[in-house]
Amino acid sequence: MKILIYDDSISQSQQLAEMIKARLGAQGQIDIANTLDQAEKYLDSTVYQLIFLDIELDSQMNGISLASVIRQKSPETNLIFVTAYIKYCEEIFVTAPEALILKPFTEQSVDRALAIVQKKLSKNGSVSIVLGKRKLEKIELEQVSYIETNYRYLVFYDASYTRSYSFYDIKMRQIADRLPANFVRCHKSFCVNMNYIGSLERFRFIMKDGPTIPISQNRYSQTKKIFLDYLEDVL
Repeated sequence: MKILIYDDSISQSQQLAEMIKARLGAQGQIDIANTLDQAEKYLDSTVYQLIFLDIELDSQMNGISLASVIRQKSPETNLIFVTAYIKYCEEIFVTAPEALILKPFTEQSVDRALAIVQKKLSKNGSVSIVLGKRKLEKIELEQVSYIETNYRYLVFYDASYTRSYSFYDIKMRQIADRLPANFVRCHKSFCVNMNYIGSLERFRFIMKDGPTIPISQNRYSQTKKIFLDYLEDVL
């Protein structure tokens, strides 16, 4: 993940960078800008997946104004504001940021902000199924509502809960660890896209205008926690 931190405080931007590195390791490629000129040069040369923006800056453009420019040029970029002043909480939502972190930074606030972005980035993923030595089937997962193992078939269901792909002799465990974070394996035979869940009942999901998906007893507690954490992030 390519990340830009723009904060005119050198010490605070470095502190935030270290906290991010501790959590993402080699997955995080971090640039730091402490002036508007530096920030603009980085933005002109690099497409960032995530930008941390201080709101009050020692320049002619504050963080909210710069965020509006970034949104126009790169609407897919995730934005997280950092500020010491709670008074900006209403103003920032014009730019639809993913999160707001108040200074001084805490491990909990940085963890939560990164988790929100990582889940968002993982939602529209894909998975590839190897079919023999020379064939590879790539499945875009945004329109997959759930996946089921049925006898010796691995079956993908689309947004209308209709069978869209079926693969013989492919097991759920072969793909489960490669699914994005919005999928939960609630049963040995089912993985569910949580974007399509209407409600959770004991030992089952009720899909939106769709079927009931079982949750096995030994997976229920963990599945419930994953789903509630997902709801907390998306609502």
